[in-house]
Amino acid sequence: MSRKLTFFKERAEQLGSTVYVDDGNDNEALQYEKALEMFDKNIDVLVLIAINTNTAAAIVREAQSRNIPVIAYNRLLST
Repeated sequence: MSRKLTFFKERAEQLGSTVYVDDGNDNEALQYEKALEMFDKNIDVLVLIAINTNTAAAIVREAQSRNIPVIAYNRLLST
């Protein structure tokens, strides 16, 4: 886990959040699958480090359809 991600996770947990970290291993299809799995766990918000902006846009659209906010971490995303 990167230093920035470790800091984010630690700080969010200090503020009372539960943080789940999963990795798409630089595979955009796997990242999309893992995002869907997270959505099915009824998460409150998704923080996304996009592998591919097109796939990330699809993840954001799916999140929007489920009323789950998405925070782009380390990259600007558009839908």
